[in-house]
Amino acid sequence: MKRILFIAATILLSAALSAQTKVPAVLEQRIAGKDKLHEIMHQVDSFYKTKPSSDNQSMREWKHWKRWEWEMSRYVNDDGKLVNTKKIYSDALLQEEQRRQQQPLAELNESTGQWTSIGPTAFTHVNGLYRGLGRINRIAFDPSNSTYMYAGMPNGGLWRSTNSAVSWNPISTYGPNLGVSGIVVSHADPNDIYVLTGDGDGGGFITDFGYRSYSVGVMKSTNGGSSWALQTNGLPPTGQWVGYAMAQSHTNPLVLLIASSNGLYRTDNGGNTWTEVINDFVTDVKFKPGSGLTCYAAGNGWFRYSTNGGLTWSQASFNQSISGSNRIQIGVSPANNNYVYLLCGPAFNGTFKGVWASSNSGQDFTIRTPVPNILGSQADGTGDSDQSGYDLAVAVSSTNINTIFTGGLCVWRSTTGGFTFSFSTLYKDTASLSIYIHPDIHDLQVNSVNGDLWAATDGGLYRSTDDGLTWVDYSEDIGTAQPYHLAGTESNPDILYFGSQDNGVKNRLTNTQTWRHIQGADGFDVVVDYNNTSRAWWSVNQSLRRTDNSGSAAVCINVDCCTVGCDGYEWYANLAQHVTIPNTIFVGYSDVFKSTNSGDTYTNKESSGSWDIKTCPSNSNRIYAAGSFDYSASNPGQLSRSNDLGENWNFLIGGGQGYTRPKITSIGVNPSNSNFVWITFGGTNDTAKVFFSSDAGDNWSNINSAGLPNVPVNCIAVTPTNDVYIGTEIGVYYRPTGGNWTPYYNGLPRSPVTDLVINELAGKIRASTFGRGIWESPLHANCEVSINFNSTQTGINYYEASSFITSSALITGGIGTNIIYKGGNNVTLLPGFEANTGSEFKAYINGCGLGGIPGANGRLTSGIDYTSYRLPMGDSAKFPYGTIELNPAGSEVTYRIYKPGAYTLQVTDDKGYIIQTLTGKQMAAGVHTFPFTKPAVTEMQYLQLWYNNDLVHYQEIPDLFSGKNKY
Repeated sequence: MKRILFIAATILLSAALSAQTKVPAVLEQRIAGKDKLHEIMHQVDSFYKTKPSSDNQSMREWKHWKRWEWEMSRYVNDDGKLVNTKKIYSDALLQEEQRRQQQPLAELNESTGQWTSIGPTAFTHVNGLYRGLGRINRIAFDPSNSTYMYAGMPNGGLWRSTNSAVSWNPISTYGPNLGVSGIVVSHADPNDIYVLTGDGDGGGFITDFGYRSYSVGVMKSTNGGSSWALQTNGLPPTGQWVGYAMAQSHTNPLVLLIASSNGLYRTDNGGNTWTEVINDFVTDVKFKPGSGLTCYAAGNGWFRYSTNGGLTWSQASFNQSISGSNRIQIGVSPANNNYVYLLCGPAFNGTFKGVWASSNSGQDFTIRTPVPNILGSQADGTGDSDQSGYDLAVAVSSTNINTIFTGGLCVWRSTTGGFTFSFSTLYKDTASLSIYIHPDIHDLQVNSVNGDLWAATDGGLYRSTDDGLTWVDYSEDIGTAQPYHLAGTESNPDILYFGSQDNGVKNRLTNTQTWRHIQGADGFDVVVDYNNTSRAWWSVNQSLRRTDNSGSAAVCINVDCCTVGCDGYEWYANLAQHVTIPNTIFVGYSDVFKSTNSGDTYTNKESSGSWDIKTCPSNSNRIYAAGSFDYSASNPGQLSRSNDLGENWNFLIGGGQGYTRPKITSIGVNPSNSNFVWITFGGTNDTAKVFFSSDAGDNWSNINSAGLPNVPVNCIAVTPTNDVYIGTEIGVYYRPTGGNWTPYYNGLPRSPVTDLVINELAGKIRASTFGRGIWESPLHANCEVSINFNSTQTGINYYEASSFITSSALITGGIGTNIIYKGGNNVTLLPGFEANTGSEFKAYINGCGLGGIPGANGRLTSGIDYTSYRLPMGDSAKFPYGTIELNPAGSEVTYRIYKPGAYTLQVTDDKGYIIQTLTGKQMAAGVHTFPFTKPAVTEMQYLQLWYNNDLVHYQEIPDLFSGKNKY
């Protein structure tokens, strides 16, 4: 039976454990039924702390738990309970749109920002293992042109190459979800592209625990990726499912299938509507090569086939049971389209669940081999290392049905139809690079036009032209890094370092998009020595490192020990450097450690810096630290201040004094006055986003009231003049001294912003984005007098001029594109101006920070004729989506839905300002009733109904007080 995500945390937890990853039975028993982050992680940490560091499989499992903990700790609220992160993200986008409609234009002082990517799009290897750029989830080819190919990212959208992966461009930067779990390029018309959103691989159990990248549906383009539309009709609600794969019929391009955590879905009209055809957890789906009728689906411990295009399904027969498989991937080939191969995880004790083969189109299977462990990291197949809930892939040669390729942590190959296997790639890059690709294989695909084999991994994209015997890295030009933290130095704006998920630490020493790989594994926080820019410190997993030569070499500087077999201290340390004594550094764990010799030795200064730690440029003795041992009421979080370099601490918030806020995610200090300090919060408590103190933290004021979206605030950066920038899940926001928050994310993709660094010398702010690498923008400046646009505009951009704006631009891109003009005297749309379907355009009169005149409706795209949506209401008005009725007392609205989908029902005044939002959610067919405030006699109000982001009904509400109908 399929699983519904987030019905209850206990259901969520048990389903996650059984379906997506191999969790030790002892740990599974300990965490069963728990619904709070601190309760789960207490058991997880206690379990893995008993394992020696030489137990690579346990350390690998623990690493995935700690990644998940970092992600979820930014989302949990005061009670510590797990939350539906994707719903929070989607709600925030809706809230941001409604804010623009409801907020007086005097407060819509939209600053612009001019963000551009600064890489890395390539790297040179200097030091460290596991070289790579960033994770790639899925690969697809243009069936009519072998030089065109596509790559989908977990947080970076869809990318396309038109020259066999020599160069790349992103083509879905601003959609509502930048995760990609499936790609179809139509064989009938390669301009028709389908993208299954979300990140099904996403860390195995992490998906079910609330990893942010749930699916929001299918994105479809009919013009080669220039614009996109979101298809959701018949699919589960956002925040309740993730996708794994998508397949298209070989004879009818309108028939597609989706494999998802919530079932198998089918469309026969190109995605306009979807129907569930298998009610189970589905991890892969394929059509038989050349067929439009025979297709295959697999899940956790089962495989089924269909002979009528996916309408009905039958169970296959097996000579040995596949029960207990935590994930199954399907391999087919035009070399013999009757053959079907299955790769089944997990692995254990030098074996794995097995490879099965069918020679009669999936009706009957026989096992080929369960040995050796081809899912693990050892070249001889020993051990029980396995991540099959996170990475599992299989492909078959397009010319030889007996040549099979499998992906787990590494790639293996068989030339005997799966009876025997040999390794194709090595886990570590210590030998020949011709047989190394970054580990953790998410997809394997054979280009049937030329037979080339491609692999998508945690480190990038790789190609083999000799059936997996040798490999070449083709990741260059794809900006997919997932940084946690970013660091620079004021004296040289070109020098930057970042720590990233699975791809270590990278730096650049000049103004280039080609960065240097200097550390492997999960790089986290970084500090660059202001006194000697060749020196830097960083944290990686459970370790600390220092370089004295810009990363050419690094030494271990752990707080406990660096000997072989040392287990390390805690995970993912925060770092800070003394502002006048460069050899003094501070390390934030559950305690704060201080070193006066660059990390050679340490003393424990207590307090806690596990969330963040900051030193103060204007006060060399002052430190601010935030942290907690966990997220429980018995170990409350705290913010503390030391005025003597950690010898004594003053608890400013928490510290046993009843801390009742979410996690403090970042501390910002004015570089010219250490009394001016800001803190940012995770969670979705809309009264706790950003706090400010002008007296070094003794007293606080809440400065979040001017329109921040209700998402976690991840980071903060402050200028000497108290201008503040914050990074959130949906972009950067700016607040001038004494002003209000305004968006500052022109050009930024919709990836979470994890860190911000200001360089006053260069007049720039840099941002690390989780999935799209490093970006920079000029610092905020006064708006221009006039602006003229005459080219194509796409993405999320805000422009304001104190006098006027003229435009003959083409606004394109479809869903995700939102362009706003605000001119002081006028906005003139010249001949040639056009806003394409799905793109949002708004124009306001009056300039920077002043009021103006809104359009008739803040959500309408340019050119919509209201009269085409108006219907006489009387007692009720009926239209294709349902029936709306106002009860005689005028106290409630009843909506009888005929067509299920995502609805927003709202009441506006005659200028388009929202007075009431009655609902804004996914709704099933049936009767729904909502409270309604009857309008005053003199008011003209309108009822607006939006279906899947399109206006479908616009209606004047009758004056029920006077008995007169106003149409």
